[in-house]
Amino acid sequence: MNDMESVYDANSLLDAFNKSKKGTAWKESVQRYEMNLLRNINQTQKELKDGTYEQKDFYEFKLHERGKTRHIKSMHISDRVVQRSFCKETVEHTSSQVLQETQEQ
Repeated sequence: MNDMESVYDANSLLDAFNKSKKGTAWKESVQRYEMNLLRNINQTQKELKDGTYEQKDFYEFKLHERGKTRHIKSMHISDRVVQRSFCKETVEHTSSQVLQETQEQ
């Protein structure tokens, strides 16, 4: 399996979801995504395979906290799943190979 195939592997996407929901499982968007988890994973997998996947727009909102206003842009849970799967299967895998090669020299 090449790197991109491992990114859209269903097990990789499921693992990425489980890691992405840590600390945010209480959010409605995460709960809705999890309610149809297998359907969402399957749809994402299909779009990644076909090359039709497109990142969704950010959730944008203002947060007023401790007398300051911050403009927040938040990624949709489905985009976080893809991003985490990509990082795990390509970036981490490639960097670990480079580190192993460096240690062997």
